[in-house]
Amino acid sequence: MSLWNKRVLEIGCGDGGLTFQYAPRAASVLAIDPDRPSIDEALFQQHAGGPSNVEFRVGSIERLVRPGAPFDVALFSWSL
Repeated sequence: MSLWNKRVLEIGCGDGGLTFQYAPRAASVLAIDPDRPSIDEALFQQHAGGPSNVEFRVGSIERLVRPGAPFDVALFSWSL
């Protein structure tokens, strides 16, 4: 599946290792994870030159995304 110019929701992004690999091809990415230190590391990497089209958030899917949110693709990284 191509992520080219897609709006991506990534659930369980951790420190962004996978996110930073595909984000340059995506239109936008909302990457979430419940682990604050992992998100802090992802933000650090993003500020050090990572893609700017990614929004990292701490939390779970139940609390962050309202039903019908506009995404083309949802990734659950533990399933990969």
